[in-house]
Amino acid sequence: MNFKGWYEVDEQNKQGLNLYCKAQLKKMGFKPKKDAIPETHKVFFNFTWKEYEFYKLEDTVEIRKRSKIIIRDITPENLCESLYVINKSAKKSRDSKRHNYFNKNYSIVKKCKTRQNELYTLKNETIEKMINDGILALKGYHIQHINEPAYLLYYVYKNYGFHVLEKKELIDVDRIKYLGDIETIISAEPTRKTDIKYTEAVALLKKYVS
Repeated sequence: MNFKGWYEVDEQNKQGLNLYCKAQLKKMGFKPKKDAIPETHKVFFNFTWKEYEFYKLEDTVEIRKRSKIIIRDITPENLCESLYVINKSAKKSRDSKRHNYFNKNYSIVKKCKTRQNELYTLKNETIEKMINDGILALKGYHIQHINEPAYLLYYVYKNYGFHVLEKKELIDVDRIKYLGDIETIISAEPTRKTDIKYTEAVALLKKYVS
């Protein structure tokens, strides 16, 4: 089917055609279902014929409006839970990066690496401020053995604990307690229930460090 312009698409839809492109659907508050099969038709636009994908209304769903992010009170408990959430999320990006690297999906690898680095930067900035504010206390350090030994300072608040990578020469082994070796990669799987969602966690921590 060919349309002389978008005005003709609109006119025919008023007469019951029932075919809409994604841009039209979005204005109406709808989007195609995941399994929707589009119809391809030509529209004369900008002095040339172009192909566009069209969908019937029965093959669409209403676009849900994003709920407003609730930023909770800045308390030690909320900060620690938020840190836990983004830390696990960063590790998921780490694992996804590794998986896609072996599958040669290098564009995805780049995105995962960027996301991982951004989250770890936020984590480190938050931990630094929490130390300065007297919230986190240094319990000791671990040595992680994966490829080369990595020295990880271990900070705690009640039953929360977080590692921070540190250079070996900057660790005062006579003063800081050695907590043992870690022989595996720390898992991305959560080991505790959390009430704070990822977007809430990021918003809270950014507010705190700013």
